Amino acid sequence: MININPLRLFVKVAETESIAAAARQLDIAPSIASRQIAALERAFKTKLLTRTTRRLSLTPAGATLLEWARTTVEGYEEVADELGAMQHRPSGVIRLASNDYAAVTYLPSILQEFCARYPEVRIQLSTSTDPTKLLASVYDLAIHAGRMPEANLVGRRFRQYRRRLCATPAYLAKKGLPQSPADLAIHDCLAHASSERLHWSFEHAGEIVTQPIQPYFESDNYLVLKELALKGLGIARLAEELVSEAFAEGVLVEVLPDYKCVYADGALPAMWMVFADRRVLRRTRLLADFIVKELAQG
Repeated sequence: MININPLRLFVKVAETESIAAAARQLDIAPSIASRQIAALERAFKTKLLTRTTRRLSLTPAGATLLEWARTTVEGYEEVADELGAMQHRPSGVIRLASNDYAAVTYLPSILQEFCARYPEVRIQLSTSTDPTKLLASVYDLAIHAGRMPEANLVGRRFRQYRRRLCATPAYLAKKGLPQSPADLAIHDCLAHASSERLHWSFEHAGEIVTQPIQPYFESDNYLVLKELALKGLGIARLAEELVSEAFAEGVLVEVLPDYKCVYADGALPAMWMVFADRRVLRRTRLLADFIVKELAQG
């Protein structure tokens, strides 16, 4: 068997300037990583890294090796991916990032079916309030919800969704039922910390209305905002799927139903399958297409 792992590790060590950090990214023990780097140095009969108390840096020999190692690892990944596809047996690791809601609500059943079809593919799933940021490291693709991803990413929109204003009947009985967006100025608003935290926009009668709000609570997690709303702490602005069951049970009620929640430019939020702007392996596209197909049908 061709063992590309020491070269892959060396590339990560050079990128992170740390054997421990590289080992974490590749899910191996730091002691094993140190032995692999030492074995590389013995194999090439030269010192590849200079160690200080704070970080590692490449020696001139290490810098020369890095260019070849990176090209070799990328080439190996590509040809292994192509050969697997030719045999209809994709293999290797796919690193997927997602927000909490999609990871818990949608992905378990989708990934169960994908792994049953392609048993030689391994998946590493991480959750984040901003999964696209993980694409800057070792992650291959991300499921993003909201606005179109930033310009240096490649995004594929596959599902628009609506948001609703909601609150408990008890909160509205105490604070009063808003009759227009202007009434939100005197209400306790539960705002997302990184999205529309100071202004909520609506479409009504063909016009866009943007209303300043004063957040009572802020969180970077929509599931937390839902729980705060359920506790009667204020009015939240949440995805329809997230609150549909609560609406049906009557524990939350819709506020300003005649006003459509939109962004300030009138756009609706959407779900995106996002890649870093770099080469994408076939196994990664295979998983992305599978997830998109399943979620688009849902």
